[in-house]
Amino acid sequence: MQRLSGLLAALQATSPMPSDEELEELPEEGSHRLDTYAQLIQAIRQEVQITFPAEALPILLDSFGLGDGGEVYWSTLHLLETYPDENTLYHLIQQASSSPHPGTRKWCCLLLGRRRSLEDVPFLLERLRDAIPAVRQQALLYGIGMLVQRYPLPQAVPVVRELLFDEDKAIQKYAAEILAQLVASGTS
Repeated sequence: MQRLSGLLAALQATSPMPSDEELEELPEEGSHRLDTYAQLIQAIRQEVQITFPAEALPILLDSFGLGDGGEVYWSTLHLLETYPDENTLYHLIQQASSSPHPGTRKWCCLLLGRRRSLEDVPFLLERLRDAIPAVRQQALLYGIGMLVQRYPLPQAVPVVRELLFDEDKAIQKYAAEILAQLVASGTS
């Protein structure tokens, strides 16, 4: 447990990770940070195989950068999804979805979308109005987009309609696609 505490402290000291753009601006330093991050996540994974303390969850959630970290953040996502108490895990993810760190908010939208639970709709709707386009896009595509495959979501229609006029052209395009799915599901 002492080794895990040290690893979590090291992860916390390097968190949140910089955005992908920031990592690319300093290729050598960015590569080193990603390598260090990946090594920490792998070491934490090994430590939590027997006992996975809930105290590790907020630290892992706060570690995400905005982007995909050269696909390294998927390891963190998969590690989080191994937590044995789903209620505790998703309660913390819901809380973290309004973190001051945009990377955390973005990845929480993906985690909530993958779960496909109606409990998460209010949190995803809130993120559709996020100041950061990457967070709005994640909440739209991998949050609401995943849920509409399973449920009608009338409460999402007004917010998704607003995104038809988003400053980000990609979000406008995705909003039109998701709105079409909402209408097709009988939600309109």
